Amino acid sequence: MSAGSAAADPQVKWVEHSLASAQSDVVPQDCATSPDYRRAATRYASTTTNAPVISIFQLTGADVPTGSIATFGGGALKSGEPIDLNSFFGYKPSDLIELTNEWGVSIGCGRSSSISGIDETYIEVFDVDNPTTAANSLVQFVISPSAADPDISSGFAHDVAITRDSRWAVVNAENWIHVLELVDPTANPPQVIYHGFDIGNNAAGPCNPNGAVDSVAVTNERAVVTTARWSTDSVGNPIRVTWVYIIDLTPATGPVIVLETELTPPDRFVGGEFNEELPHDVAITPSRDGGGTIAVVTTTHATAFFSLISNSLVTIDFETDFRRQYQVQVDSVELTGKTAVTIADNVSGGTSKWAVRIYDLGTVGFPIAAGYVDPNPPFGGSRAHDFAIDWDFDKGLVRTSYSNVVLTSLTSPPPTGTVLLSPNGSDAYAYQSYGGTFSERLFSSDSVALGIEQGGVLRGATIGGGFNFSSSRYEGFVDLIDLSTATPTLIQTTIAPDPLDQFWGSVPCDLAIAFNQTDVVVRSADRYQQPGPTPPALWSTVPGPDLVQIDLASGAILKSWGGSGLCRATDSLGAPAVTGFVNTARRVPSVSFEPSGSPFPDFFHFAR
Repeated sequence: MSAGSAAADPQVKWVEHSLASAQSDVVPQDCATSPDYRRAATRYASTTTNAPVISIFQLTGADVPTGSIATFGGGALKSGEPIDLNSFFGYKPSDLIELTNEWGVSIGCGRSSSISGIDETYIEVFDVDNPTTAANSLVQFVISPSAADPDISSGFAHDVAITRDSRWAVVNAENWIHVLELVDPTANPPQVIYHGFDIGNNAAGPCNPNGAVDSVAVTNERAVVTTARWSTDSVGNPIRVTWVYIIDLTPATGPVIVLETELTPPDRFVGGEFNEELPHDVAITPSRDGGGTIAVVTTTHATAFFSLISNSLVTIDFETDFRRQYQVQVDSVELTGKTAVTIADNVSGGTSKWAVRIYDLGTVGFPIAAGYVDPNPPFGGSRAHDFAIDWDFDKGLVRTSYSNVVLTSLTSPPPTGTVLLSPNGSDAYAYQSYGGTFSERLFSSDSVALGIEQGGVLRGATIGGGFNFSSSRYEGFVDLIDLSTATPTLIQTTIAPDPLDQFWGSVPCDLAIAFNQTDVVVRSADRYQQPGPTPPALWSTVPGPDLVQIDLASGAILKSWGGSGLCRATDSLGAPAVTGFVNTARRVPSVSFEPSGSPFPDFFHFAR
């Protein structure tokens, strides 16, 4: 569409692309970058056009990209339904695109006819290294309903993960687990061996992972997958409960399911939305060789521990007063090799309070090593939103509604966490009220990121927003925390909207540590299109709040770029990897959409 540059630095550039300007409902669903940071890609969804399904951009070179190097769409390819955050049973996926240096795998879902509901799953496998045209660089699998087997209705494509050795891709969807053996990306079309598990034909009935924040975790040898199916409570009321699958990827004859188990809630749970035992998150202990021996699954109220050596459930920690929900907790479990950290909301006494638990993975039964609950919840309560941990520094950082909780030690946790109030009423959930202003719910991908400077300093960044009554606009806040000191310190940076913004300002929805880990890049939702001459001339010198680069140590805004659009992608920001492609002009890709549909509904931004 257009390109712009801040007048003070001709090398500070951003560009905005739209691949379907004539359509009104093309929505970027997810974006990703390759580990070597040579490629960026996004998965689109539209109910009226299949012109763009996948776009791939080159991130190397002397300038920002002038266009995609490959856009797959048209012909027999299917696009599918966009994320639906408004309906209680709407489409609520996790990850929709993953890249290696050679492979890309993306997913979507749609309707097999105009009168049926969502009942098809789409899986795209494509060449990332040297993409050319859809004819020889991409293959799409369409899993459609079958009259002989109704459970084949895959429908809600939820999550995708690729093993570290780039051999396997695992896709979780309604009633099915799809396992793809990635053989040769350069074949015409890419050579892929498909393996499918129809878990919806379980005697317990159909299943659907919809609404979990992650439902697939993988090692090079195992995949752990979660889903939900209907059951009954202690008095016979229908409720949904979590099922967990472990898949062995190593047999020469192909993958096999080695564990299929239900996480049965205690009898005291009686039917109702918050008494269901829905899957929320899943993680596997990290290792440098792609292994991992312990998997942890969180549900609405529970934390379950699995051994990937014996392929068995080890123990479950149920907590009646805990609640976890989609887009309330962005993540709810993270692991080191020795500890598991979980977050939830504690609703005991009728007031919601953020809650953190640290488990010791080095002892039998994995007992709770520490549990923290908001000691002083504000009026209306508090909620846990997101967190990140660092194995080497043995520390963590939790973002709650209005506070930051520093976990000063994971292996020897103190009796209480260190709570740092976020200044200026910064609310991690401000994106919800901001989206409500336009009746367009937003997607917050992350609100916490950790970075390690080369000097050995661990710093964290969290995001929130608030309504400025003086200006009648929303503005963003970034809390920057030094976790290396005995007493953690906090400074805050304000991301102000354009002074000419007549659309209620902006709020941050995603962030990532970038470049040499000294900076953080923040993506904000912003309805206001930056003013300036007709494209492709330069925009005005007023910097926009859409993408902002901030120094982690000082809080100084280093660069700021304009743009437009709201965030409804499961990841709206991609940032350079620390070990990525060596380049002096790294690019930050980001996606957004304009719900008005005129004139440019989908945006792919690049900033340098």
